[in-house]
Amino acid sequence: MEPQISLWQVPPSRLHLPHKELHLWRFKLDMTDEQADGFRDILVAEELSRADRLRDRQKKNQFISARAHLRVILGEYLQVKPNQVQFQYNEFGKPSLSEQHQSSLSFNLSHSVQWGVLAVAKQMDVGVDVENIDTELGFSQLASSYFNDQEKLSLGQYSTVRKRRGFYRLWTRKEAQLKLLGAGFTISSGVNFHADVKAFQLRTFPIAYSYICSVAFKEIEQIKKIHFLDLRSYL
Repeated sequence: MEPQISLWQVPPSRLHLPHKELHLWRFKLDMTDEQADGFRDILVAEELSRADRLRDRQKKNQFISARAHLRVILGEYLQVKPNQVQFQYNEFGKPSLSEQHQSSLSFNLSHSVQWGVLAVAKQMDVGVDVENIDTELGFSQLASSYFNDQEKLSLGQYSTVRKRRGFYRLWTRKEAQLKLLGAGFTISSGVNFHADVKAFQLRTFPIAYSYICSVAFKEIEQIKKIHFLDLRSYL
């Protein structure tokens, strides 16, 4: 059964996430230097160190924005201050909530150019990927290098006009599955990754003009509803 899907909504003042529902947040990454400086108090020392290693000012501010949004949103679910949200990381660097929170929430963050997307679920793993549709990208070469046979066949079924968007649909779905598993493209070269698509539920959405997003969760978890939340009031 297909899950119910809401329109983009301003989030409620108090967050509640029932089991078998998914919250998909979108937020803008761009911010001024002044705004970025104001959000530094939300981040911990390790995150600030990573930010300060970025020489490009825009990328630095976008990193701060992504981590600040992540902490603020998760803090609302956990009912703690943003800088009190604690993470633990797997061997590939994928974050999850620290065991000290004693929470069944899972999450996955993705960002591309101006937009960030955060998927939050309960008692289930989730993977998400968002991409800006680059009209200059030589996607055929990427597909040849990283798509498996089924993905190449699927891409070939798109018309010439729709092939670029079809590539991004397939790419974000592949990335979302890999992120759910825990490591993105570090799991393999991509060439040898043959995920059984039947093992996942996959949904693909437009996030904004020229942006496409896919979310993956395991087939055994039947999502009943997906809420689209447009972050406007927390930061």
